[in-house]
Amino acid sequence: MSNPKPQFNYGRPWRRLKARAFALYGPICWMCGGRATHLDHLDPVQWHGTKMPTIDRVRPACAKCNIGRGNRTRHLGKPKRVAVNSQVW
Repeated sequence: MSNPKPQFNYGRPWRRLKARAFALYGPICWMCGGRATHLDHLDPVQWHGTKMPTIDRVRPACAKCNIGRGNRTRHLGKPKRVAVNSQVW
């Protein structure tokens, strides 16, 4: 018998983490540079189970990249680097 998919519902803490991650990293997918709507676990959920990940272990991602990457540790392609200015012009 195979192991069932872990069931977790982070609820409000997950929504807070998502808001913090989008504020910190911006609404840009870390894999393709597109518009991010999801929050991607950098480590597979199986590694940390139902325990809430920390801000440094998640990144904004678009639905296509997040779902396509699945439970792997590597992204599908070369990550898109987004230029960030340290000065306000």
